[in-house]
Amino acid sequence: MTTTTPGIDFENLTLREALGEALKAEERAKDFFDRVLVRVRNPDVGRLFAELVDEEVEHRQLVLAEMAALPEPRRRRGHDREQTPG
Repeated sequence: MTTTTPGIDFENLTLREALGEALKAEERAKDFFDRVLVRVRNPDVGRLFAELVDEEVEHRQLVLAEMAALPEPRRRRGHDREQTPG
């Protein structure tokens, strides 16, 4: 099964853009678990979703740390797209 995400050019994705997409995915996942957590009645499921919320928060921090470690993007003259070394 192949999935695509509208608006993302995977063939030309930079590392910074990939991390940005990963960050959005972590935030969406956390939001999902937060929304569902308040509605579940089964305590086992509630504990699971609370743990998953915590994991998504940790994942977000990891992605942000990776983003912070990236070198500043270089801009090519006449181009809007960033050029990241490596």
